[in-house]
Amino acid sequence: MCKAHKRISRHRANELLSLAWHIALFERQTKLPALNTILQDECKEHRKQTVDEMISVVKLLNAAYGGVEVKT
Repeated sequence: MCKAHKRISRHRANELLSLAWHIALFERQTKLPALNTILQDECKEHRKQTVDEMISVVKLLNAAYGGVEVKT
C-alpha cells in the first residue's frame, strides 16, 4: 500500500510541476494558440474493445469476486 501511495503522490507532484511549467510558458507568449488546438480529445485516444476483450474482462471480474461461470 505504501508503494502505491508513493507512486500516486509522485504522479500528482509531476502533474502539478508540469502545470506550473506550462503556466509560466504561456505567460511569456505574446500570442496564444487556439485552445482547441492544444487540448487533447480523450475519446480519440481509446480504441473500442472487441467483444472477445469485453467477455475476457467480465470473466476476470467474475472470478475476482468469486462468481460462478454460467454456461448457456
